[in-house]
Amino acid sequence: MSAFDEALREATQRPADKGLALPFEVYRDPEHFEREMAAIFRADWVVVCPSASLPDAGDALALDIGNEPVVVLRGRDGQLRALSNVCRHRGTPILDEGLHHGQRLICPYHAWAYADDGKFRGAPHTDKGEVDEEDHALPLFALEEWAGIVFVNIEGQAPPLRDRLGPVEEALRGFDLAQYDVPIGGWEPETWTANWKLAFENGIESYHLFKVHKETLETITPTRDSFYVAGGPLASVSAGALTQNARLSSAQTFEDENYVLISLPPSFVAIVTRTSIGWIAVHPVAATKTRVVGNALVPNAYAPPAGERDTTDEFTAAFLAEDRFICERGQRGMKSHASKGGQLVQMERIVGDFHQYLGQRLYPNAAPPKQDSNAGSAQTRRPNMSRAADRRPSAVPAKESGPVPPRPFPTRALLALIGLWAAVALSWSWPWGLLFLAATLQSIRTGVIDLIEPIPRETHPSMFWSVAGTWIVLSLALVGWDVAQWILP
Repeated sequence: MSAFDEALREATQRPADKGLALPFEVYRDPEHFEREMAAIFRADWVVVCPSASLPDAGDALALDIGNEPVVVLRGRDGQLRALSNVCRHRGTPILDEGLHHGQRLICPYHAWAYADDGKFRGAPHTDKGEVDEEDHALPLFALEEWAGIVFVNIEGQAPPLRDRLGPVEEALRGFDLAQYDVPIGGWEPETWTANWKLAFENGIESYHLFKVHKETLETITPTRDSFYVAGGPLASVSAGALTQNARLSSAQTFEDENYVLISLPPSFVAIVTRTSIGWIAVHPVAATKTRVVGNALVPNAYAPPAGERDTTDEFTAAFLAEDRFICERGQRGMKSHASKGGQLVQMERIVGDFHQYLGQRLYPNAAPPKQDSNAGSAQTRRPNMSRAADRRPSAVPAKESGPVPPRPFPTRALLALIGLWAAVALSWSWPWGLLFLAATLQSIRTGVIDLIEPIPRETHPSMFWSVAGTWIVLSLALVGWDVAQWILP
């Protein structure tokens, strides 16, 4: 086994809460990419599209899964099927990639035709029986639906998809997924210059929101309020609090006040709220290129009027552009031979689950990963769910367990105490003393909040510098006033 294989195997066998970044080579090596296509994308369930986007007979979606051309087609019998998109004559793709409506399966090269169940229908300018019909049918792939979303397994040997959904369905038991039946968005596929694992890892962890999505996702799903729920290599769930302006006006339950994030490797990352289930599909193209497409389903009550653009489209496009930028930037770092990745922090626990998934697929005969030191417990941060206690999924424990991370330093509280001391000591200089005292009273109010729930300087630098700057300016002004009174007659 090569040194690269040894390093990858070690990284994928660690406890999920003690994870390490993967070797950089795994994000750039073409040979390893082909190994992943065989062991992962052609062997496991891969997300395709919402079934509601193919409502009528002849509606089809053509795409590549693990470098295998596939077409998902609604037949005249109403059934969805996943078929090979390669003509059995000389291998020409039958349909162009993308959505089609009312489409017949006729090869554009020599017009060989197929039925919507893949059976061979005929070849022009041939005698009857010249082409064996049974031997020239299109291969059929396994297809399953969950929550109105289509998944395909090329090899057809993967265990049923539902077998791995235990943690997901437990966390979502307060949501009525059957109501999410109206497709919206359907954003155009983008090809990112990044390895598929970078896109997937970025999609499942909330640790980067405060930095990468400062003006978008962080405003409605703050990093500091995200937490791990449950899961393992095959499926993981995390969650987090929605900010007040992102909640329903009648918010009273866990489902109203929080989002749930679902990770189903290797391709499905979803966010579920009371008003929508939105997801990205991650489909590898090459070692350093990935096709990423977003989709969403909403209850009919939250669907935009017919013919109108959904109001969330621009917001979604904005944060996907931010994700693309950071993933492509990360890919540029993967060319390094001198550097290597480091430790994953607790907020990246879900990435550790994904790395264990890679270990299971790439090293099936290896010993199971070591148990987490915190196995079965939730991540250490939790939002305020006092009003949601009666509806909290049992997978989300009522109390924190495991180690508690160090609290951020209460900057505002310290500044408030210093200011109070300065105001009292210098109150004899009445114009500035009153100004100091007024500013101090406001800082004491925010300082008390800070002691209860400190805000890290790294998370809200503008707030830190606004408070610190206020005291610096006032201090300099006061000193200048006193010096002027001492010097001037």
